[in-house]
Amino acid sequence: PAADDVKPIRSSVKFTTFLICAGLAVIAGAHANIFPPTPLGTAANTALSFIWIVGIFNALNFLDGMDGLAAGTSVVIAVLMGAVAFETLQPAIGWATAAIAGACLGFLPYNFRPGGRATIFLGDAGSNFLGFMLASLALLGFWADADPLVAISNPILIFSVLIYDMTYITLNRIASGKVRSFYQWIDYAGQDHLHHRIAAVLDDRAKAVVFILMMNAAFGIAALGLRSEDRRTAFFLLGQALLVLTLITMLERRGKGLISRFLGRAPIISTDPKRPPVLVVDFDGTIAQWAASGYPNIGKPIEGSHRFLRLLKSEGWKIIINSCRNGAEHEAAMAKWLQSNEIPYDEINHNSSYPWAEGKPVGDVYLDDRGVRFEGRWDTAYQRVQELLHLEGLNVIADQDED
Repeated sequence: PAADDVKPIRSSVKFTTFLICAGLAVIAGAHANIFPPTPLGTAANTALSFIWIVGIFNALNFLDGMDGLAAGTSVVIAVLMGAVAFETLQPAIGWATAAIAGACLGFLPYNFRPGGRATIFLGDAGSNFLGFMLASLALLGFWADADPLVAISNPILIFSVLIYDMTYITLNRIASGKVRSFYQWIDYAGQDHLHHRIAAVLDDRAKAVVFILMMNAAFGIAALGLRSEDRRTAFFLLGQALLVLTLITMLERRGKGLISRFLGRAPIISTDPKRPPVLVVDFDGTIAQWAASGYPNIGKPIEGSHRFLRLLKSEGWKIIINSCRNGAEHEAAMAKWLQSNEIPYDEINHNSSYPWAEGKPVGDVYLDDRGVRFEGRWDTAYQRVQELLHLEGLNVIADQDED
């Protein structure tokens, strides 16, 4: 196992490691050459090199939130960089990117399985390695014939999805108060990344992954013809990429707003990075239909459960599945059913944030097909209990017991 699988690693240790790796890469020659070779220019180039490597280091790790996304993005970036490298007679970089692309392509069939579950994962070790290698190779390469500003436009376009996601979540989290320090920014694991937002709109994780990979390829292809172009063309292509990303942001935010309006409320996103809101959802009768063949069989998913639980998950909720199906065997059966139907959840019959709580999981909101909301008046509650008793299908438990 990786080190952080055995014991959590502090953000300060992670960041120090990133700086050491970036420093070794810069010493080895992975260095930006944007500013002239004066003392001030050299210092600026060195600082830019550190920012680039550490930024891409983290950006690819942040993007590793859906099966196949980080590895697929690495393939797209590596292929595009390799194409430019071979075209510009840089075979060492070309073959290095080919090796990265080949390794990721061999990995993807086990990590990206639409309709099924991934069997292996990159983890922090894998995504950090890929981010470090791709960022370093970008600095080692020569990407334009004359103008250094044209040269930097090439990797910006190829890495545009990573840069965009990193920039968006950073500004969004600072503006919303979710992060208040640099180390909080490193540690924060939210549901506001590009892939979460696109998945909420498309209602499908696999489609979201393919959409983002196509975005990356579209921007990167524009970089292939930049080598012999002038600064004016580079600015036009960068401006075009910025406009397209702005349009995508407007559309996905509008789509999420429409879904939330349909639900009759504004999007809810936890402002506490250490304590997201918790939704405890009943299983039978709320997520799964009661099985006609009787307990302990599980019926079909209730319409809308997949879509709206995904939406809640994308808005930052922790989802706890609660059921009278207790015991390892029953909980394993529920987990398998949830996964096969791509219904998101965090835990079953337990909230690990409150290890001292036995029985009913601790939550902020409880969703149940047999629930009555208590609003401080027992007379009203009594009436609603009586009303609920006479609802059609309430005797399903008795029917199951008789079977």
